[in-house]
Amino acid sequence: MAFAATLLCAGGALLLGFATFAYVGAFLAITAASHAAPSQAEAIYQAAIWGNLSFFLSDPGLMTLGLGQWRLFRWPVCAVGYLGGLAGLLTLAVYQTSVLAIVQIGAFGVWGIATGIALLRQSRSASNLAEEVR
Repeated sequence: MAFAATLLCAGGALLLGFATFAYVGAFLAITAASHAAPSQAEAIYQAAIWGNLSFFLSDPGLMTLGLGQWRLFRWPVCAVGYLGGLAGLLTLAVYQTSVLAIVQIGAFGVWGIATGIALLRQSRSASNLAEEVR
């Protein structure tokens, strides 16, 4: 189970990184090629498409990352993660709303802080163990 959680976290982080890379790359390409567009409206249209597509690119990575973190924490943080994942699924079922975005960002923030605290605790316990071995 721990290995599966690790794979899900790593896969979610990779998906989110690729989504960000594709989104930024698309805007840079549109900017670079906007002078060759048939009209200025065409470049604006392409930018609007990629702006709206960013939600669909980032949500799977965030949901996979969140699914992998279920094993790290106790129930209060898991409940926040499940709420954020549910908001992400609803985002795919209905259009992105400000309420769903706030829930997703809030859940991701709580999970990020909890992950940072858990990693700091693990690194301190590992360094304490290394000092005891010496």
